[in-house]
Amino acid sequence: MLSPFRTGRTTALVLALTSGVAFSAFLPGDPTRETSPAPVATLWPCVDSAHAAEAGFYAQPSMREEELARFIDGFPAFKAWSRKTGDRPAPSIDATGTPGFTWSDGAAAKARELGWQPERFFFVLGKAAACLAVIENDEDYSAKARPPDMPAVSKEEVALVQRHLVSLLRATSE
Repeated sequence: MLSPFRTGRTTALVLALTSGVAFSAFLPGDPTRETSPAPVATLWPCVDSAHAAEAGFYAQPSMREEELARFIDGFPAFKAWSRKTGDRPAPSIDATGTPGFTWSDGAAAKARELGWQPERFFFVLGKAAACLAVIENDEDYSAKARPPDMPAVSKEEVALVQRHLVSLLRATSE
């Protein structure tokens, strides 16, 4: 059986990206800026009340509303670049079985061109796609039920994506 993270409308975001795929003022040290050091922190994993730390690539601060809005604005340009070049960034699983994201140097350069740190851009992409999976499948993915390449998401992250759902789906279909 295919992972719900990689099938259906859920992955419209990831598949739209891989098939060719109003921000408030930045503060110093903002993890979305190319000049900032790579963010390292924990987040609230899973769509439950557990507060264990996520490991690996997704051990970054939770995505913020401003980031999601900025991501939505820039995603169509990234998608067009991906289609033109055939570059296909994708969810992945590291050697320890932890979800992550894989991208090329070209994809990193495009993320930088859009004003993002690549790690943060693909973090927001992966989290938004995971939130879409939760919304589409109306399922509370526990750590055991979650596909191995799907990051944990908090109720707050799912609510954030739900508030921006129309814009996010529009951005993935442009």
